[in-house]
Formats: sequence, structure tokens, C-alpha cells
Amino acid sequence: MSSVSFNADLSCVVCAGPTGFGVFSTSPYMRLAWQATEEGGFNFAEMFERTNMLLLVGSVVSPAGFSDSSAVLWDHKRAERVLEITLPSVITGVSCTIGTIVVALEYRVAIYSVSQDFSSVAFERSVETVHNPWGIIALSPLGGERSSIACPGPRVGSIRVLIAKGECAELVGPGRAGRGERLVENAHKQLLSCLALNGDGSLLASASQAGTLVRLWATSQTDRPTLLRELRRGTLEADISHIAFSRSSSVLSCSSDAGTIHLFSLEGGDQAGQQSGIAASVLASVQGGQRSFARYDIGVRDPSVLCGVTDTGLVAVTSQGGVHVVTIDAEAPPESRCSLVSCSQLALDGEEPTTDAG
Repeated sequence: MSSVSFNADLSCVVCAGPTGFGVFSTSPYMRLAWQATEEGGFNFAEMFERTNMLLLVGSVVSPAGFSDSSAVLWDHKRAERVLEITLPSVITGVSCTIGTIVVALEYRVAIYSVSQDFSSVAFERSVETVHNPWGIIALSPLGGERSSIACPGPRVGSIRVLIAKGECAELVGPGRAGRGERLVENAHKQLLSCLALNGDGSLLASASQAGTLVRLWATSQTDRPTLLRELRRGTLEADISHIAFSRSSSVLSCSSDAGTIHLFSLEGGDQAGQQSGIAASVLASVQGGQRSFARYDIGVRDPSVLCGVTDTGLVAVTSQGGVHVVTIDAEAPPESRCSLVSCSQLALDGEEPTTDAG
């Protein structure tokens, strides 16, 4: 698979690859849509919350009209193109929610507003980033036109946090933060590997290519993000492929190429830290970072594991299309806090998906 993603409420998985793209529901697990392509394939497919609308990026210029430098709004129920955004260079990443599209290029991020009926798209702004071939961006899923966006800043280890639309919708000069934008210098010493925002954009999680720590930040529309705590994934370096917040922002998941998903509790400490001006990371740093309260092992090393988390469960999708549905019991003994419910296989060849009970 070229890409796999969840919609905002984890009810659907959208995947793209060299033979086409598909939409699958997670509960009950079933295929909702499948679109095959004879030439070209797709690099990215994203869903606008739980609607019929997808955002598609091709892998090459194809006879079907897709390319790796254009983003197409596609109605998967009608199997038809609605709108297209053409970019000046290859798209390295995309994200979308109702009202907003964010597109990453190698050195810039472009932001677009989308009408509620998907009949029009308008360019809002563009910001400079450090070299970003992995298309690292994050979009708060519940903010609409006021969604928060996080992306790499203009220098290694820096992060930009901005609002999709509003008073800050202006072009930002190289190396500067514009109105309504917050630039975090030296968030990490190394290049970023992953960013995530919670539902309303009030919390930001970041990881670097070192892969040992996840940093949790409190964001604001006026002040620079404040470091709240550090979450310890491990002591050995790893490639962190995905970070996600639960809808209530009480649990954070972190998956890596080690084939493991670490779960961290975010309850307690954050508000006290903000109010007193003392970041919870001060104590956590002395102790080496907050440890995960649970861990799920998918059984094999995997370079890219997508994970969506709720307060009581998680859904993980491997790079080979395996879908693991897992329950979380924080009161159980540590080794038994994650229990596999079912394991399914995404079908990117038009065949029916399969499901095995855990």
C-alpha cells in the first residue's frame, strides 16, 4: 500500500496503492467502496470525516487524469471527480477535514478552504518548511475552517502551528512567524518524523528521527506552544511512523517500526502545569520521560503502522494491510492490558476482505 488513513471518528479506513483505492468500515469490518485503476495507481487517499468525499493523489500522470502533483476531490459513491487542485511540484503528503485541505510539498505547505457542499476550493496561504520529503503535516480533525495545522518549520527540529483560515490567513515570509502563527524553534535536535494534533488543536505531539521520545505541547492561538511532558517510547532508536490522540485526548498512541504500539495516559498534570507555568516535563525529564501504561505488539517489525485510539481500544493497520482491533483495559495487569479482538486483511485487489476472530 502507498498510504492508509482513518477518517476523523475511526469508523473508516481509506487505503491507496498501485492497483486502486478502497474504503472500509472498521465496525463491522466490510468494504464500502473499491476503485481499480489499470494505469498509474495512487500515492494518497484521505476521507473527509464520514462523507462520500475523498481526497486523492495519483502516483504518476495517468490516462484517468490523476497525477502526483494534483489533489482530486472524488465522490466515491458516484465514482466521479468533483474538483481538482493543481500544485507546482510533487505532493509529499495530504490531510483534510470538513472545510480544510492541507497539501505538503518538499519545501512548502499549502492550505485551502473547501465549501461545505464541496462545490468550491479557495487557496488560503502557503508557508515555508525545511525539506519535507515525507510530507509530515498534522490537522486537527474537529476544527473546521478554524482547524489548527502543524508542520515542520523553516529549520531542522522546528515546528509551525497555525490556523487554517481567519485573521492569520496571510503569506508568511521565510523564517518568520505570521499573525496567528506560532513557531517553535528547537522543538527537537533532529529532523521531525511525526506530528499529531488532538481534536480541537489544543494539544500537539511531536517526535524526531531519534524515535525515543514523544513531546507533548499545549498550543494556543496567541502564545508559543508550551512543553507539557515527554513520553518515553523506548531507549533504543526507532522510526516512529504514527502518533494519535483519542477523541477525549486522554490517551495517546505511538507506533514504530519495531512493530509495537505504546499507549500513554494524558490524564492529570497538564492543566496544573499550564496554570502554574511549570511544565510536567520537568519531573518527567528527571525520570527519563513518562512511560506507557500499555503496549500492543503486532508480532513483526513493520516500517509503517497506522494506529487510531479511543479511551478503551485501538485499531492498527499494518503496511501489509492487516487490521488489528484491540481492546484496552487499564485496570488489568500490565501484560494483559491489550487484547486482540479481531484481525482482518484489507483487499486492494477487488477481492472481498477477510476477518479472523482474535
